[in-house]
Amino acid sequence: MSINDIIRAPEKLACDKRIHMLVGVLLTSVLVVMGVNVGLTVVIVSTIGILVEVYQLKSGAGAYDVMDALAVLIGSILVAVPVWIVP
Repeated sequence: MSINDIIRAPEKLACDKRIHMLVGVLLTSVLVVMGVNVGLTVVIVSTIGILVEVYQLKSGAGAYDVMDALAVLIGSILVAVPVWIVP
């Protein structure tokens, strides 16, 4: 599935990826409300997403998927960009 497919038909985006995006949105929102710098917030949230996937890969717990970490990052960016543009 390409980016164009996702843009044209978001309903094709797997439920799992939607949940990961929601996690990115929620974590970023909480950190921004707590007063953490927006850029640092994106770094923290994306690092958490990556570390969870590395843990799943190394331990065998859960289903390892790089796209899950990317979905968390995209969710984080969806919150961070408007907060950054409108201070």
